[in-house]
Amino acid sequence: MPNPSESCEGMTFCITCSDAAESLRVEAIAEGGAVGTCVDSLGHRSEVLLGLVPDAVVGRDVLVHAGVALLVHATAASEASR
Repeated sequence: MPNPSESCEGMTFCITCSDAAESLRVEAIAEGGAVGTCVDSLGHRSEVLLGLVPDAVVGRDVLVHAGVALLVHATAASEASR
């Protein structure tokens, strides 16, 4: 098990639960902005908590772990749709 005090640079999974984060596109945001519907590259939709990323907007990509969006990030596809 990795030492939590060590750098996480280069890790592709959560050191706490070993689950991977995934990039999802925001498809819709519920009134109030706390929950959104996101879609992956295969078209699978899921409900995601957006409370940690108030700058998330429809069409942008978010990095999601355990159903919680952690950050908004740019991908080639999301930048092309802007």
